[in-house]
Amino acid sequence: MRIYKKLFLITFVGLLPHSFVFSQKEAGSISVMGTVSFDFQSSSDIYNATKTSTGSSSNITLAPAIEYFLNPSLSIIGEIGYNHTSNTDVVLSDKTTTNMISISPKIRKYFMLGEKVGIIAQGSISFGFGSENNINTNTSEVLNTLSLFNFSMGIAPGIYFELTKKLSLDATWGFFGYNLTRQKNTTGIETITSSSDFSFNNISLSSFSLGVCYDIK
Repeated sequence: MRIYKKLFLITFVGLLPHSFVFSQKEAGSISVMGTVSFDFQSSSDIYNATKTSTGSSSNITLAPAIEYFLNPSLSIIGEIGYNHTSNTDVVLSDKTTTNMISISPKIRKYFMLGEKVGIIAQGSISFGFGSENNINTNTSEVLNTLSLFNFSMGIAPGIYFELTKKLSLDATWGFFGYNLTRQKNTTGIETITSSSDFSFNNISLSSFSLGVCYDIK
């Protein structure tokens, strides 16, 4: 029997200078933002009451950004991100790692539901560049290397809650849009995959992002 155990998922946006008191936010206001997320999973087999690890996977993302307000409820965001993933199969002595750099312009609209609560509608376009390495864990030999390109565009819904006039929380959950990935090996052979999702099937904990916001202006 194979058991997959998800140990923890942390998505944190740390000390984001921002304010959701839109009656006081003026056009031209600037905020500095940053996202840090980490996800780790492990899998194991149980045979005759003996538990044996079969593999693990991890995913970490760092994404600083700058937000500029066009008016009190509409802003544009420029984001640069770094993503690292690692997947290890103990049984096959195989490990795959990827490293990606992304550039993501975004536009965000805020809708007030009350004095302290509101809804976020965020549209984004993302371009990612990086590489993928397949490694033999017994010999540390790199078996295969791919160059990667990723393009995505879509929208993400969210909410925010004002704690004080300068401190607030926001969260986005899910992504509705189009995604394209291109892989090229060392001999020049390309593989292109694309997908689109405009349903609620992709809303899960792995797409949840929590933000802590602080206004500096």
